[in-house]
Parts: sequence; structure tokens; C-alpha cells
Amino acid sequence: MKNNHLTLLILLLFAGITSMQATQFTYAAELANNLVGFNGQALAATDTVEIGTYVNGTFTRIYEGLSTTSDVSFPKDGTNDPGFFAHGDVAKQDSSAIAGDQLAIKWNHAASNTWAILFVDITTVGLDTAIMEQWTVKSGDGSGTDGNTNAIEVSHLTTGSPNYNTLRTGATLVNAQFTGTNIVGAPYFEIIPEPSTYAAFAGLLALIGTVLYRRR
Repeated sequence: MKNNHLTLLILLLFAGITSMQATQFTYAAELANNLVGFNGQALAATDTVEIGTYVNGTFTRIYEGLSTTSDVSFPKDGTNDPGFFAHGDVAKQDSSAIAGDQLAIKWNHAASNTWAILFVDITTVGLDTAIMEQWTVKSGDGSGTDGNTNAIEVSHLTTGSPNYNTLRTGATLVNAQFTGTNIVGAPYFEIIPEPSTYAAFAGLLALIGTVLYRRR
């Protein structure tokens, strides 16, 4: 009888382990220069691109990598160009606490101290279900063989063959603008300053104007 109980316990434990698979995150720009900084400045090796969740206006980082480096051999032209990034098979995460949250991509342009966020809004009615699934954090406990992968790409935000130069329904840009396609026909996104940045610029100009006026 004890052996039967032990066997049943082992089977239940195995079933639990196999059903609670890890979540693994993959995200990519796919092509060079998908992302640029303020006023079209190319992303430098010191600029970072992050994957995270975006809930109630707050971005929470899951993983961060440099914009011109790749965790996998992904670049189509064999180089790591400005604005290119690919972070594949990011370390498995315990995502049980954030399952169902909105995934987002954030990039940071150090030269202008600006940032922007892109995501496909999973609450949008009529959104492509396959894309919505990828931008929704899947549940996993961080152990076992990975079977729950979120793969999000900048190209998901646009549609319209052959150039994919139209923003998709649900595409959401924070401190960013979509300017069509770049020289290689890839979707092109640029950081634009947030309102507080504009206010800082205006304050700086006012200060310079005051100093110049007093010197007269």
C-alpha cells in the first residue's frame, strides 16, 4: 500500500513539474536601424534596449542588453549595426507573478538622455490573436524544459505588404514616433522627447536668454 502511495506521489509530482514550464523571452529589432535616438541619432554601443512589462504607465525591466550586441547570431548582414538588437533565449524567468501582463520594448539613448517604449496593446479589440499572445507574459516557474516562449519583435507593430509601413491596430508608442520605413525597407522608429524634456529645454533657453539680457 505504501508503495502505491509513493508511486502516486511521484506521478503527481512529475505532472506538476511538466505542467509548470518556464517562460523564456526573445525579442528583436530584426534589422539594423529599426530604432534611432533623438533627432535620428543612431544608437551607440552604450545605448541599451530592454524587455519588460508595462502596466498602468510603469515599465518594469525583465532583461537589458546593449543595442548593438546580440545574444544569438541574428543579424542578416553579419554585422551588429546601430539600432540593431536581438536578445534571444533570455534566461528563463519565474513569470508566475506577472503572467498576463503587457510586454514592452524600451530603448535608451544615452547621448540625449531620452527613452521610448513600444508595444502592441493586448487589450485592443480585434487584435491579431497570435501577436496578442506573444505580447502577453506567459506563466512559468522558471524550471523544467522551456515550453512557454514570448517572442516579440519591432516588426509586429507594423503591417501592410510589401513595405509594412502602416502602424498595426494596437501598436502603442510612448515618447516615440513611427516615420515609415528606413533605407532597407524596415519599420523605423525614433525617440521624441517627453513633455518634461521639452520643459527642460524651454527652461534652459529662458535661462540663457536672461543671462544674455543682463549682460547688455
